[in-house]
Amino acid sequence: GGRYHKLNEVIGGEDRQVGSQLLDVLGHDDKIAVFKYDGKLETVVDFNQGHEAIDRAFDPLGTPGFSETNFYDALLETLNRMRDVSVRKAVIVVSSGLDTFSKATFQQVLEAAQNSATPVYTIGLGPLIQSESAVYGATAPFARIDWSSAKKQLEMLAKASGGRAYVLDSSVGVPAIYDDIMENLRVRYVISYVSSNDATSGPSRQI
Repeated sequence: GGRYHKLNEVIGGEDRQVGSQLLDVLGHDDKIAVFKYDGKLETVVDFNQGHEAIDRAFDPLGTPGFSETNFYDALLETLNRMRDVSVRKAVIVVSSGLDTFSKATFQQVLEAAQNSATPVYTIGLGPLIQSESAVYGATAPFARIDWSSAKKQLEMLAKASGGRAYVLDSSVGVPAIYDDIMENLRVRYVISYVSSNDATSGPSRQI
């Protein structure tokens, strides 16, 4: 949300509800880390913690306390941390997609997503937040937020990384989104090809 306390309250509540439903689709051997962000990225649960910690992972998310929401910085740092993970991996982003004060630019994050070898699955909260914040009326400061651009950027990040983008307009749709993500992860194969020919030009090679 950033800069708007009431909007932050809405986002904090939705993040907690959407995030907690991820636990229902995790397998016993699946490992997850949970991060939250406002002005900076904070580790809630790390990969080496047990299932008890995971079960409580989404309890303390609460309302962001800082007035800014640095989405680009947070995702960039998360992707950098994922470089050390050698097994099959993915990043699931539950976010409005809004950014207010990051040092990193969207283009830098987009390039990092493209080169990270980590698919990013985005769950955009824009429509859900818009619906819930409509009670504050058209004169509220956050009524002027460009939700369309935020949605487009989430889609671009997912596509560049080889993941998928989802838009949430009701919490009822969360289980279906997670089922689709997990199915995609479990059947996902990456085929790479390295030519023994060092030449960078010439006729097309048959594979």
